[in-house]
Amino acid sequence: MVFGVLRTLESWNELGGLSFEGSGLGEFDSLWANAVELLQAREFGQIDVPAAVRFGEFWAFLPSQLLPFEKSSLSDWFLGTFYPEDQAMGSGWAFGAIGQAVIGGGVPEALIRGGVLGVLAAWVMKWYRAPTSTWWRLPLYLYLLVFVYQSLRDTTFQPLGNAVQVVLPALFLIALTGVLLDIRGHASRGVDAACRRFST
Repeated sequence: MVFGVLRTLESWNELGGLSFEGSGLGEFDSLWANAVELLQAREFGQIDVPAAVRFGEFWAFLPSQLLPFEKSSLSDWFLGTFYPEDQAMGSGWAFGAIGQAVIGGGVPEALIRGGVLGVLAAWVMKWYRAPTSTWWRLPLYLYLLVFVYQSLRDTTFQPLGNAVQVVLPALFLIALTGVLLDIRGHASRGVDAACRRFST
C-alpha cells in the first residue's frame, strides 16, 4: 500500500511533504471501492451485466470478427456504466476479483473461481517441473507467474487469455525462426562441403 502512494509522487522532493490523510492507497483501495460501489448498485437493482461481458475473459483472446457479439471487458463495462466521462477521456480502470464476485454469485462464486485457479496453478507447477527437453515451458511459466497478480486486479482468468494471445504467438515465432535458421545452417554446410569436394 505504501508503494501505491509512493507511485503517485511526481518527484522525490514531494516525499518530505507526503501526507497519508485523505490519500488513496493505489489500486488496492480502488479494487475495494469498486466492489463496494458494485455491491451498493446491486442492492438497488442497478446492475445489468451482459453475459458476453460477464464471461468475456474466456473469449478475450479470440478476434472480434469470429464472435457473434461485441467483445468487451468488465473494466470497460464498469467505466462505461459508472464513469462514462472518464472513459470518454481515455482513462483505464482496474476491476478486481472482489467486484467480479459481487456481480456474480457472491462468496460461492469467489470460492469456486479461487479453487479452480488454485488447481490450475498446481497443475502448471507440476507440468513445468516435469522433466522435458522442450525449451518453451520456461518462458510460458515465467509469464504466467509474473502476471498472476492480474487474477486479483482484473478478472480471475485474464492471464490465461493473455498467454494465448501474447505468449503463444511469440513462442511460435521464436520456434519458427529457429527452424528457419537451422535449415539455412544445413544448406550452408552442404554448400561448403560441395565446394571442398570441387576444389579437391
